[in-house]
Formats: sequence, structure tokens, C-alpha cells
Amino acid sequence: MIRAATLLHLALLGVLVPSAWAQRIEFRGSRLREYELHPTTNSAARWLSARRPGYRHSVEFGRRVVVQTAGTNAPAFGRLTPRLRVKQQVNERTWLLEGNTAQDAVHAAARLSQEAGITLAVPTQRRRVRPHYPLAPVPNDPYFTRQYSLETFDSEAAFLPVSVDLNARAAWAFTRGENVIVGVGDDGIEKTHPDLAANYAGPNYNFLTETPSGDHVARSLYHGTAVAGLIAAVGNNRTGLTGIAPQAKLASWVIFDETDTNEPDESGFAALFGTGNQEVGVQNHSWGNADYSFVEVSVLEDLALEKAVTEGRGGRGVVLVRSAGNTRQTFTGARAGDANLDGYANDPRQVAVAAVRPDGRFASYSTPGSCVLVAAPGGDFRGGYAGLVTTDRVGFAGLNAFRDPDDPSSYDYLVGSRLFVGTSAAAPLVSGVAALVISARPELRWFEVQQILALSARHLDLSDVELGSNGAGFRVSPNTGFGIPDAGTAVRLARSWILQFAPETLRITNAEPQVIPDPLPGGIALLLRREFAVTNTLVLQHVQLRVDWSHPRGRDLQVTLTSPSGWKSSLLRPGTESEPVLGVWTFSSAHHLGETSFGTWALEILDTVTGQAGQLEEATLILGGRALIDTDHDGLEDSWEQTAFGSLSQGPAEDPDGDGWNNASEHLAGRDPTQREEAFELAVGREKDGRLRLTWPGTAQESYQVWATSGLGRPATLVTNVPGRFPEAGWRLEARNGTELYEVRRSP
Repeated sequence: MIRAATLLHLALLGVLVPSAWAQRIEFRGSRLREYELHPTTNSAARWLSARRPGYRHSVEFGRRVVVQTAGTNAPAFGRLTPRLRVKQQVNERTWLLEGNTAQDAVHAAARLSQEAGITLAVPTQRRRVRPHYPLAPVPNDPYFTRQYSLETFDSEAAFLPVSVDLNARAAWAFTRGENVIVGVGDDGIEKTHPDLAANYAGPNYNFLTETPSGDHVARSLYHGTAVAGLIAAVGNNRTGLTGIAPQAKLASWVIFDETDTNEPDESGFAALFGTGNQEVGVQNHSWGNADYSFVEVSVLEDLALEKAVTEGRGGRGVVLVRSAGNTRQTFTGARAGDANLDGYANDPRQVAVAAVRPDGRFASYSTPGSCVLVAAPGGDFRGGYAGLVTTDRVGFAGLNAFRDPDDPSSYDYLVGSRLFVGTSAAAPLVSGVAALVISARPELRWFEVQQILALSARHLDLSDVELGSNGAGFRVSPNTGFGIPDAGTAVRLARSWILQFAPETLRITNAEPQVIPDPLPGGIALLLRREFAVTNTLVLQHVQLRVDWSHPRGRDLQVTLTSPSGWKSSLLRPGTESEPVLGVWTFSSAHHLGETSFGTWALEILDTVTGQAGQLEEATLILGGRALIDTDHDGLEDSWEQTAFGSLSQGPAEDPDGDGWNNASEHLAGRDPTQREEAFELAVGREKDGRLRLTWPGTAQESYQVWATSGLGRPATLVTNVPGRFPEAGWRLEARNGTELYEVRRSP
């Protein structure tokens, strides 16, 4: 439906002027949604600007239309939309139509929205997204010794430090990512780079030009090449650096040009998520929401994502990894980013990754959110912390055009004062760990890989005021999720993992309309509270909350969801969305992993600023997890507890075998909670400086003694005491001539 606008709009300084948005149009989605169209004299334009009434940000409608029907009978498109053609039938009741101009598509969508039997008719649109990365000057250090993200090296340290590294070498003992392809949605990959060429495989595609090419489209672009190097730069080739999964292969999917404004429309992004789903095991997306406002995943993208995780990789699902964003609030009063505003990062089918500094604290730019699953090193230019060494374009193309006279290949890498910083750098490291996990255990399904990433993670910054333990005893924070994955631990978990059934979904709706109250004079807050009584028992993986609501100023709102255990997920923090909130939005939290669904859940919405009230029409709690018989409602299956302990007396946070894994993690992984599964064995390796490294399974609750002797049967001497560390403890020593035997004992 199209009609002339009759309203006047408020401009700056309170002066009323006629609106430049001359038409209004309605499309049918979950409801009729109205847009104002910007007039244009170019009737052949491929993009048409529009915005929702009352909103500042505009969208651009393209020349394609998504249509869904209530039944499976195809509409008479030839009669209803003679200027459009069917480009693709997505499923039995979803079609993608295409015209020559945006005008044709917009008018056709409006007409189809009025037809009986059509439940959705919307033109595709492109929105503002951009790569997530800032850059910072850092010290100029050698390549491999600067890869602190893979292994921390401290020439002065005698004991293994508690560090930010991903412990890559422990994973490489089992796998280096063989037989896994990682798709990189970005601005291209330099396929001839000496550190990437051997791992450049495809399938490749440019979604801007719709051609089978993964090359950069401009000399200045480098982001995708930098991401690719962190994932799968070739290892052991005496060149540059090594990726976290150095024998994984790469596919390049181009979605950005040099302007960061020319992206595909939503049908292009849907095609991106569906590319090579049988060959590609992991997708890396170091990009996302470019605004401090809600960005929805479109119908086509949602269908493509669902197909990727249900049908991809032979039905085991593609693992989707995404940067959480770089919009953290920089000072009090500044705009506050929240990853839950990004429909991509907020999607539980994707792994949202935060960034940490080299000391383990969340980076000053890293966007928080209850959807954040894990974190990885990303550097921090504001604190002067080192970024990551990685690949750049060859020669003078790309970012680094400085050539060190003592290092002729230096301008082929981001080194010296040009290092890679941001959640764009953190996400590919997690993609690489996911590739190692899949390589070690191809049978794992996508949601099991997510669980393994979370269970293998640990926190370094215990001063994070938002860090706490959920009802399953897992430490979690909206700043870093479950922490930084340990690749060695993740691969070992994968190898022994007991395969799971797909999660079930439980929905509980509270449809009672309720006012979101404005604070009383004097700033006295009034809380809207909704409760959901859950009698079904699931051990949880993801929790979502769907709200149908309205408020003129989203930045005033704070939204919290509390589980029966008392653990709170911050779904929306104040100071974020400055425009009116969407009619319907689904928040996501990954932070209830391992908790039970049973009991009373509470939604709380707080309006923090006087002046505007809102309305909550309906709220639906959506719980995803594995159904189980759990009569004591602790998230542990009765039969598992009875087999292990002979009773239901144990709780999820307890660790009866003292191996560092609590009962909740042992339950999820299918391990025996009464026996240490990893043998207390000593391994010997060599450090970068030639020192030997002794390592063994450790916990933070224990300490250890290292004893030495010159031969079997001879007296041993206590050499040193070593503090405990989970999941691995160790000691470094100088290599010596002759034979020396070492023994590690748990301290009495």
C-alpha cells in the first residue's frame, strides 16, 4: 500500500518543515510495517532509500522481493508482479523475485502485501555493516616470538604463566586443522601470498560482482588477508608466521570493497551463509552491526543460517564464528554498544567472540553482551597493548608499505608499527580453534563445538566486576563470555566427547500487556517484572527472550533475565539504542550453559530516564537444551548421578575427583566425574630459546614438586616447587649434557 505523506516532521531547532520523505509504503512481514520513501528522479535506480517513521537511520531497498505464503501453492506471480521474475524458490513456501529496478520491487512488494494467502512480502535491503577492526602502533618484534596469541614466551619465566595464549602447540600434537575448510566472509584474500597460497582452496565467490573470485577488488584492501593469516597461514615453511590451524584450507567470500559501503543486499548475505556448506566446516565473519541500534537478520538470512547448521557438513552443521564488535562505551555518558543489538552476533547459531588485551582483560573497544560465548587476543591500541602479527598484501599493496632493510619480506606482513587489532583479530583465532576441533573429531555437531569452546575456556582477569558463576558453576561475563579457549584442551575434549542429540526447544509465552513505567519524580525507578514458570527439565545450551514492545527512546531501557539459579543475563544495557525500539526483538544469552530450565525465570525491564513510558505487549521465553530426567533439578541427569555417585547428593559446581572439571562440565562432556580422565604423565618439549619444558595435567588447587636424579635407582633431589595451573602445569629448565631423569609429584 502506497500513500502520500500528509504529516509534517520536526527538523532541527524545532522548526517545522515539509518532509523530504514524500511517500509512505507498507510491507507485510510479521506485521504490516510502514516505511517512508525518499523521492528520486532516477526511476532506473538499483537502490531506493527509505526509513521507518520516527527513525533516523535509513535503509536501502533493492530490486529483489522475498515472498512467503501460508500454504504451498505458488502465487500467480506473472499476473501479480509482471515486472518481476522468479529468481529462486528458497523452499516450498518462500520465493525470491527480481526486477530491473528498486522502484519495481518496492511497488510489487506493496501490492503482494495486500494479497490473501501471502504472509510476507518485503523488498530486500542493504544495511550499514563494516569490518570490526581498529589498528594501533606497537613495538617492532620478530614474527614468531610476537605471536603471543598462540603461545606465550617469557625468557625470564621458570613456570608456565597463566597467560592469554591459546596453547596452540598442545593442539598441534593431535591436529593442525587437516581436512577442514574455513570460509572467510570479508574483502578478499591475497591468494598468491607466500604464507597463504598453499592453503588457498575455495570455493571462492565475490558477492558484489556475483563472480567466482575471492580476490581483493582494490590495492588498499587487506582485512581479509589479515584474517586469513591468523586462521591458516602455512606453518613450518620458514616464512613469516603460522596460523592457529596451519593445515586448514581457506575459501574467500568477498562482501566489501574499498568504501565499506557497497555490500550485498540480504539475499547476497543469505547466499554467503549458504556457500559451500558441505565442503566448508567453519565460517569466519569479522564484521557486523555498524550502528548502536538494532540490526535484524532478514528472513532470507535466517533461512540460510538455519540451513547451514541443520544441513551443512553432512547434517552436522557449519560452525559460524563472528566478531562481537568494537563499540564498547569509552567513557561515562558516551554511547554504549551492546552485542545483543546485532542480529548476527545475537544469533545463538553463531559464536560471538570478544577481544582481550595481552594481560587477559577485555579490550577497551570490545562490545559486551550476554550473547558473547568466548574471547581471544585482539590487542588494544588505547592501552598501548600489542596487537597481532599477521599477513598483509604482498609488496606495497594493503596496509603496511614499510620495508625493513634487514627484512625484505616485512611489507608482506602486518608487523612493526602496523599490527592487527580488534574483535576482527579475535574471531579468526576462535575460527582456527574450531577448525582444530572439527579436524580432530569430524562427527561433532555445531552446537557441540560451541560447548567445547566454552568448556575449554578460562578467565585471566578475575577483577572483572561482571564476572560471576552461573548455576552450573561456570565462570562467565558479558565482557568475555566463558573466557579464552585453550586449543589443546578443546582438542582433547573433542577426542573423548560423547556425542549428543540435537537440542530441544521450549517456549513459554506471557501475553499480558503491561506498561513499561516511567520513573517517578526524583528518579525513583519502577520495575516491570514478568515471571515464567517452567516445569520441563532441560540442561541448557542457549536461552532467548522474544519481546513485542514499544518505547520512544531505547537508550533509556535496561533488560535483565534471571534464571531459577539466580544468575542474571544482561540482555540490554542502558545508553545503547537511541531510537524507538523495534516492535519485536529476540534477545539471546549463551551464559546459562549447563543450568537447568526448571523453575521460575524472571524478566525485568527498567526505564532509567524520566520523560517517556513504553509498553510490553508480549514476552516469550525460549529455552534450548537437552531433555533429561532430573528430579533434584540441578542440571545433572539422575541416571548419570546414580551411576557415578550412587545418589543425587552431588551439585553441578562440585569437583569430587579434583581434576579441575566440575560435575556440570563432566556431565556435558560425558566424562566420569569420579576419576581423573587424563593420566598424570610428564611430557617434554622444547621452547623457542632452546630450554626444555616439562608439562603435566594440573589444577589450580594443587601444587607440585619436581625431583631430579642422574639415573634409575639413584637418590632423587627436590629441584623446585611449581604452583598449580589448570589445565596444564609446567616448568622450564636449561638443557644439560648427560642424562637426567625428572619426576613430578603432587605436593603432600
